[in-house]
Amino acid sequence: MQCDGLSSIGTVSCCQKPDPLSSALVRRQPSFISTCSTTDNDSRFGRLSPTEDAEEMSTPWLWSGGYSIAKAEGKCEDAYFAETCGCGVADGVGSMAQFANHGVDAAAYAAELMAIAARSLRGRCDTQASPCSMLGGALEAVEAAEKGVTAYGASTITVLELSGLTLDIANLGDSGFMVIRKNPLLGAFEILARSTSQQHAWNFPYQLLRVPPTLRVRLPRGMRTDSARDCATLKMAVCPGDLVLLFTDGVTDNLHDSDITDIVESECCSGGGSPPEALAQKLALAAYNRSIDEVADTPFAREARENGMPSYCGGKIDDVTVVAAWVMPGAHSASSTPSGEEEATPIALA
Repeated sequence: MQCDGLSSIGTVSCCQKPDPLSSALVRRQPSFISTCSTTDNDSRFGRLSPTEDAEEMSTPWLWSGGYSIAKAEGKCEDAYFAETCGCGVADGVGSMAQFANHGVDAAAYAAELMAIAARSLRGRCDTQASPCSMLGGALEAVEAAEKGVTAYGASTITVLELSGLTLDIANLGDSGFMVIRKNPLLGAFEILARSTSQQHAWNFPYQLLRVPPTLRVRLPRGMRTDSARDCATLKMAVCPGDLVLLFTDGVTDNLHDSDITDIVESECCSGGGSPPEALAQKLALAAYNRSIDEVADTPFAREARENGMPSYCGGKIDDVTVVAAWVMPGAHSASSTPSGEEEATPIALA
């Protein structure tokens, strides 16, 4: 993501298209908190396999994994975490790089947001917080991250928590989520719920912001910046076998919803649930390849033409991050992977 909220300090800019031959593909090493700032040749990026610690999972849990691809030029500002009780993504605002001499680092800011949010969710998971609590765990995690972060920068953020079979989600900006379920009657994957982008204006999303005093004094007096309390929140019931996707806007700017469901269908057509890290990789690669396609009819291109850029076509160059998570039943065994063969009874959305 390239546009920042400090229009009184610097200009709001959009991505430029780099030479696709100079693209930088960065694979994720297995870790709890991930950014796309390091390389690793290990192709296993998932946190937990369906047979690891299975005896300890007496309640529903998330089999999750993520994958990030860095843009060709500049820092990668995306970060994510994937855990059994929750996941998150953050997309640092790339144009904040112009304030690097003030100590601003959007990549470090996004990574620290994810580290704090992950700790918050883990603490709730350890204490078995009630899914009916007034303040959802996802929003609580975003608030903890906003209050606890020490780096300077700006970032969108999406966090979700699974508690029992209740999914709690908090989303700020144009990163987002999607919940997908296989319809047993149609034999196809369908989108149950998805986020809606929060934007002040086109390509100017809501975002958490922390700047040093040298920049804070240059903001208009009384200017209200976005906060965790501006998150769109959702609680919904889910079933074992449901697929949850989290992503930065590098995905949804370049892939249509139908592209995403087609990829999920293709990866899972054999009747077995695709490992989440493999599914995240497939989606991220598709978004990346579309981002460097100069003639593709992408969602971003359509929006650009509707917002004063009539000749724009092709993808939008950006960092790309996807986290995929299968909702797993409690007391999971190797025979109960999300195969679609033993369909769970659908639970109505809350």
